[in-house]
Amino acid sequence: MWFSDSIVRMAVPVALAFGLVGTGVCAESLDAQTVRRSFTSDLYGMLIMQDLKLSYNKVGACLKTMLWISTLVWIISLSLLIFLSSTDVSESIAADDVLSAKPSIIEIGDVACGNSIQKILSIYNSGVRPLAIKRIDTTCGCTRLSPVPDSIPANSSVKIKVAIENDTVDRVQKFLQSLFVVCEDLQSRKAYSLTILISGRYVPSTLPSK
Repeated sequence: MWFSDSIVRMAVPVALAFGLVGTGVCAESLDAQTVRRSFTSDLYGMLIMQDLKLSYNKVGACLKTMLWISTLVWIISLSLLIFLSSTDVSESIAADDVLSAKPSIIEIGDVACGNSIQKILSIYNSGVRPLAIKRIDTTCGCTRLSPVPDSIPANSSVKIKVAIENDTVDRVQKFLQSLFVVCEDLQSRKAYSLTILISGRYVPSTLPSK
């Protein structure tokens, strides 16, 4: 796109300044003509009044032209701002589809005390440029991740091993944790985030018989 929203926003004050300058020029022209004609003899009073009337008409036409120009620039600027805003919204909506994960919810199942269970998580980049993996945060210290690659190639995916460890919980207890993935397009500097849920259940090392 050959213009930006900052340029569009600059057009509005420029239009106002243009109108004010034009108005000042017309007013200055009127004042100069009035001063010159103030020294004219009273014999030419009727001519002076007629000239003043013409000067006022000239100023009115000048103001009207400046008003139309300013109004036109206002309308064009507002239309461009609305267009840019809708474009930004559509881009942000489409950006949500660039980064995805499979599965979106990791079902761990039962994790016995003293054991761990591992699952494979695939993170997909459906964009046209590679995404740098800035960080992956977890909500629990019991979550372990395999070494994370630096980036996800364009229209490709990476696999990460996700393990849940149960070191201390020797009872039946459900859990729900989260993984927060943050990536960035280094060319556009646009960031993408993704949340993956991890659900399961802690259980004793030996389940009581029913």
